[in-house]
Amino acid sequence: MNLVVRIVRCFGGYYRAWCPALPGCIAHGRTREEASEAIRLAVNAYLANLETILPKQLEAELVTHPIGWAA
Repeated sequence: MNLVVRIVRCFGGYYRAWCPALPGCIAHGRTREEASEAIRLAVNAYLANLETILPKQLEAELVTHPIGWAA
């Protein structure tokens, strides 16, 4: 699996890294290399956690609403 990771230099010289495909998956470091390693670990932890939270098989339910119903 290939994921896009963004790394930018922030005010103060720190680097911030995040993965746009994984909401909330953010890391930082004093150098680009530190930020890269931190986001790699964060992505691995994020994906490992998804497997424990989501059931192996998801069931979907179709719900219909009358016309004029607003969410």
